[in-house]
Amino acid sequence: QGVFETVMIPPRPVVAAPDTGYAQPSLMPDQRDAAEMLRSNVAAGAFGVTLLDGVTGSGKTEVYFEAVAAALDRGKQVLILLPEIALTHAFLERFQE
Repeated sequence: QGVFETVMIPPRPVVAAPDTGYAQPSLMPDQRDAAEMLRSNVAAGAFGVTLLDGVTGSGKTEVYFEAVAAALDRGKQVLILLPEIALTHAFLERFQE
């Protein structure tokens, strides 16, 4: 005789939502160009593959972070693959910063 309604309570997030505008990096001109290209690709919403080629310490990770931030700002998800398990801890620390 009564009417029952199902109410879904969403789970709490495991971590806080990222603040993509926090601690903006100071990019060199080549990094800035590459980051802008990646942000444009994200804005286009089309699938694409991009390889950043550079020596260790050249700032590739910061450029990738710019693309990640652009995707998160658009409400998208991001999957990051690391080339070596030993890099995980350092990468997560930088990502959290």
